[in-house]
Amino acid sequence: MPRCPLGTLSPVGGLVGAAIVDDGAAGGLDFWFHFDHPQPRHMNGKQQINVVIGNREEALNDIYTEIIRHAYPAIDFSFTVATRVPDFIELACDQGTNLAILMPPGNIDSDPARPDSTPETEAIFIIQAIKARHPIPIIVVAASPVRAETVMAAGADQFIYVPAQPGQIESAVAACLKL
Repeated sequence: MPRCPLGTLSPVGGLVGAAIVDDGAAGGLDFWFHFDHPQPRHMNGKQQINVVIGNREEALNDIYTEIIRHAYPAIDFSFTVATRVPDFIELACDQGTNLAILMPPGNIDSDPARPDSTPETEAIFIIQAIKARHPIPIIVVAASPVRAETVMAAGADQFIYVPAQPGQIESAVAACLKL
């Protein structure tokens, strides 16, 4: 089946290729699209990566952003912070977001629609809600009420126990973004 490539289209939105296909059958042309993970943009010669952090502790957010920026100075990281579960899910599902870092339990305000959830079920809900809409890598940084096996089975890509060491954060980011 011959394909006529249209080139790379809107890589941040997930559409990384498209083609018009004429298989000779009556009914005309068919279209082929290929969707993939969003690709980081390149701006000012630097790769740009958008990260959303789910955590309300500003000092901790500042520490993590500095660890990541220091480890990868050739990359232009943009960080957005969400302090409420619905906001974090929405931001993580934005097509321009490349990585999500979640810090449950108690470090992000629960979803009011789920008042009876435990920290672990809340983390599972968040991960599955994001992965269902936007398959980006998710790093979970948590204390013992959230078990690593459970959130990894739910779809988290990396898990770090608190207190997280700079090298652990750097390694998790590198693994998730294939740096």
